[in-house]
Parts: sequence; C-alpha cells; structure tokens
Amino acid sequence: MRGFIYFLPGHRDLAINNAIVAEYGGEDLRSVLRGLKPAMTQGQGPDGAHGVLVTHPDVEPDMRRCDAASQEWRKAPGHRYWVGMWREAPPRAAELLRPGAELVDGLPVELGGQAWLVPVARRWTLVEDSPRWFPALETTLEMDDEGEISSGDVVPRLAGLWLDAQAVADDIFNAENSDGQIALDPREQFKRCVRVLATNYRLGIPECNLLKILTTANIADVLRTLVDLEGMQAITNALVKKNSGAVA
Repeated sequence: MRGFIYFLPGHRDLAINNAIVAEYGGEDLRSVLRGLKPAMTQGQGPDGAHGVLVTHPDVEPDMRRCDAASQEWRKAPGHRYWVGMWREAPPRAAELLRPGAELVDGLPVELGGQAWLVPVARRWTLVEDSPRWFPALETTLEMDDEGEISSGDVVPRLAGLWLDAQAVADDIFNAENSDGQIALDPREQFKRCVRVLATNYRLGIPECNLLKILTTANIADVLRTLVDLEGMQAITNALVKKNSGAVA
C-alpha cells in the first residue's frame, strides 16, 4: 500500500496519543489518523531534524522513511508536522478511503484523473410541481406525543459538513446569484472543498497540496455536488418540458 508519511520533528517515543496529536497538529492531524494504529519509525525528516515518521500500518515497510530526493513534502499550515509522499508512488483515492462505516453516500467527481466519492448533504425531490430539498445526511429521530416519528438534527459527526452545505447552498441559490455560480472567496472555497473530501478520505490541506487534485476547473464541482445542484437542475428541466408540453 502507498500512503502519506507524517513527520513529527523532535518527537522521540514510538508512541502517539491525543496529547501528542494536539501538540503537533490538533484536529487536522487527528482527522487523518483517527481510528488507526499507525506504524512509527525514528528517523530524520525533510527539515533535517530528528523525529518520528508516522504512516498507515499497511504502508510497505521500506516506504516508511524520509528520502527527500525521491519525495515531495509540505509543512502543515499553522502546525508543527510535515506530510510527504513518494513522487513515483503517490497515494490513490482508494487507499485514502475511510472505513465503510464512516462513509457518507455521495457521487463520484473526477479530481486529478481519479474518481473521488464526494458526499451529498442535500438532495432534491418534486413536491407540488416544485423542487424541494431534503437532508441526505444521517439525522436523529424524534417521537412526538402522538407517536409520530420525525427527523431531528444531523448527527454530531456530520454537523460541520451540514454547515458547509448550508453555506454553499445559500451562496448558490441566493436571489442575486441565480445562475448557479459560487461566489465564495477562493480561499474559503478551497478550505470547504478539503473539508468535504476529508469526510470520506484521510486527507487535509497539505495532502491536497501534494496530490494537486484541486484546480480552477474542478473546485466548484465538489461544492455543487455537495448540494446536488445537478439533481435540482434535472427536476427543473423536467418541469419546464412538462409545462411546455414537450416530450421528456
């Protein structure tokens, strides 16, 4: 298996815990390591300092090292850790996929020549000849006094994804932006795309920087998929044909 290599400069113990993760990378590092019992090797990092190299346990043993001449490295923005990969063997989407129980249903979007499963937070249906959206994420269930069941809040682990979906939808569907374009600041678009992809994959900003999978041409595709813009457009187009009497 190919994978990313994480370097913790100055760390010497072949062990990692929540305190160490918080010290070196906070939530960003915790997210990519969550649920793993990583392989750890002492050695030199890309900055020349001594420390510990951390990898997915399935990464080949001879690839769990720093070789600056054959690798690309990025320092995690705002953190102490580094992320690297072998130039001739970059991690593939399938190798970064989270366990099945954590995956959020979505649609494939091509990024960097590979299909990535982008979660869909909102989907569309037809209600009284009008497109209506509904939450597509896991929610809690609630029962009222009459015994009726209704959906409650989005479950906590997906709350951040839901907030991102609401912000993107507000931007796309607001009255001053009816053409479906995304007017978010480019930096915010990038960060949102990374968070969306990180729902189903073990990656963050430095990993996306290394893989170079986000471009000016595809960055909006991820956000449009998040709110199922194509689904809404398909329903709208069908309504137009129906109302015009055209054959669908």
